[in-house]
Amino acid sequence: MHTFSDACSTGSTQLHFATSFGEPLDRVTYRLRDGRGNTYVGSTSTDGRGVRLSSHHDGGPVEHEGTWRLSGSGHVQIDIRRDDDSWKHIGSFCHHAHQRSNVVITANATAFPFQVEIA
Repeated sequence: MHTFSDACSTGSTQLHFATSFGEPLDRVTYRLRDGRGNTYVGSTSTDGRGVRLSSHHDGGPVEHEGTWRLSGSGHVQIDIRRDDDSWKHIGSFCHHAHQRSNVVITANATAFPFQVEIA
C-alpha cells in the first residue's frame, strides 16, 4: 500500500485515493487516527489527493492547510465516512519520521451502472 523514497530529516507521507482503474476519487471524507488519541478529518481534492502527514520534533500534532503534523513515526488508521455518516475502518499504514512515502488507497470494488458484455 505504500512506497518509500530517500531518507530525510523530516518524514512526510502523501495520501492519494483512487479507483481500481487509477482514476482519482474526489470528495471522499476520511478520518485518520494516530494511535495517540489524535484524529484528522478531511476530504480528498478533485485529483484524489488527501492530506500530507509530516513529522516534526518540537511537540505534539499541529494542523496546517493541507498538512497534518505528527510528533514522530507510528501507525495511522484510515476510516471512510459512509452515506449514513458512520465510519468504516479500511486499513492502516506506517508513517516514518525520517522517510518520504506515498500511500495510495485504492477502491477494490466498482459498480457499473450499465450492462457489460464481454466479446
